[in-house]
Amino acid sequence: MSFPTDPPFQPAPAAVAMPAQTVTAVAAPGRRGGLPAPHRLCLSAITLLLLGFVLGGRGFAHFGAPPVFVGDVTLALCVCLFLSHPVVAPLLRSRVVLLLVLFDAFGFARTVPFLDEFGGDALRDGVLYGYSLFALMIGATLAEEHAIRAFLALFDKASTIAVILLPVFLAVSELSPPALDPTLPLVTIKSGDAAVHLAGFMAFRLLGLHTLAREGRSWPFWLDALFWVCAIGTTIWTISATRSGMAAILVTLLIVVLAGHGRHRMVLFATITVAALLFLSAFGTHVERDRRDFSAAQIIANATTLATPELGGGQDGRVDYMDMQSTIQWRLAWWSRIVDYTILGDYFWAGRGFGLNLADADGFQTNPLAPLRSPHNAMMTVLARMGVPGLTLWISLLASFAAALLRTAVRMRACRAIGWDRLCLWILSFWAACLVNGSFDVYLEGPQGGIWFWSIFGLGLAVLDVTARTGPLPPSPAPGAVEG
Repeated sequence: MSFPTDPPFQPAPAAVAMPAQTVTAVAAPGRRGGLPAPHRLCLSAITLLLLGFVLGGRGFAHFGAPPVFVGDVTLALCVCLFLSHPVVAPLLRSRVVLLLVLFDAFGFARTVPFLDEFGGDALRDGVLYGYSLFALMIGATLAEEHAIRAFLALFDKASTIAVILLPVFLAVSELSPPALDPTLPLVTIKSGDAAVHLAGFMAFRLLGLHTLAREGRSWPFWLDALFWVCAIGTTIWTISATRSGMAAILVTLLIVVLAGHGRHRMVLFATITVAALLFLSAFGTHVERDRRDFSAAQIIANATTLATPELGGGQDGRVDYMDMQSTIQWRLAWWSRIVDYTILGDYFWAGRGFGLNLADADGFQTNPLAPLRSPHNAMMTVLARMGVPGLTLWISLLASFAAALLRTAVRMRACRAIGWDRLCLWILSFWAACLVNGSFDVYLEGPQGGIWFWSIFGLGLAVLDVTARTGPLPPSPAPGAVEG
């Protein structure tokens, strides 16, 4: 992908009458990335953690000595590093952060009363809001233009490596025997989680951020081609096993296309996908898996379910329509139960709190050996544990963050701040992929999903802070959409 008419990634325009020291803080690159050593170590640790979640999934997330795992150790380390050189100004300037603090405070208030009864389970359930500490640290430490540029360059390299290696690690995940934990393979990558990462990594390229991060230089053709071969192939493999992941990819790519980017590549992407499905169907390709097999019929059935939950049977003997329909009914029944005892019941104001196993309490437990705790929908988890006030804070937080990113994207495009509008759109699309997957699976409630979600949120806070300090901008004609 190339952008022959665009200059490299442009600085956010400075305000007309900004103090000199503010302009310097926004635009001037510092030595060696301009970040204090503790902040560099903090961001490096988070980056390695996130990469581990991409390639190791739940298996990597469970490294450690229960109940303390690698994500918890990294969080504690990063908090210590951040407090050794605290930066709070970017956080104090943000209205979104105010809503986040209110949400966290209410969540904490619904955790403390249950510590005596449930102990570590209350803290484990509380990571739904507790991992937002990653957002606050990233939002504060990356709130400089040069830091964001450095991050983009790092993400460009890391995402390319991750996509190329992901097929190998997915194969290991499918084949590896149990290790350490007898119920959990050493590498355990859920298809929905992989789909979220693929959506974010592909959107990064479709928006041209990989070229802008490299100051106008593209990757070699062979490496770019290898990236897309691995990305498309892995996408086809994952969407055969997950409807939530398929929805996450579709929503992410839809945001990118509606914003006027990557249309040529999207046409090619769709063409290759359809051709692959025709090939799989024509040759009757069928690979047995633990639950949903890999086949063209299964992919089509997954797509059909997204639009029409009611499915008829007998279309293909290798597709378990009864299982697909039962999971839909199971989710709807549980969500209806939560609505009954919160919005319509006694837990309206405060929910059940953190620590109680919701599946056991509500009568929807599926596997006593590996007990489920949350109702496969982050919004329903918030409602069940924090009541209607908690859900109101959650929705307000999500809406304010999304609206701020959209406003900033429009503003940056209007003033021709090359790259900044695309960066806002990428953060929004990647973040939306997390939310979509978290609406049908236990994703935000665990480390491999929750830490990614809040890290993207933190990057958004940093970008919003940098662009907000540019001040009022004179109107200028919006540039034409750039095709990828």
